[in-house]
Amino acid sequence: MKFNISLLGFYLFIIIIVKIVYTYTFLNISFHKIFYSSEKEIINKLDLDNDEIEWTFFLLVFLLMVFVFYTNKKNVVITGHLKHIFLACGTIGIYSQLQKKNFFGLFTFLHV
Repeated sequence: MKFNISLLGFYLFIIIIVKIVYTYTFLNISFHKIFYSSEKEIINKLDLDNDEIEWTFFLLVFLLMVFVFYTNKKNVVITGHLKHIFLACGTIGIYSQLQKKNFFGLFTFLHV
């Protein structure tokens, strides 16, 4: 059996895996809030981990949007202003995600 997997297909698979992990952590947080509500420290740690996974998911989706609407000019069926709106949304989403993380500490490094 031969598999013909493209790089884009592999990237989509990674996005799906990240979303499944995010769903699992979300359910885990809900379980702890319902049955172990007194363990605030564990719930807070799980919540922080969940935020990291959510951030990764959104960044991957926004990068996918930019890739599809910037590089793939022939195969995109969406035309007109909608294509540019999706490109702008992807770019703004990436900027927003990086801003939440302080550009990976770049501002601290630059003393800004």
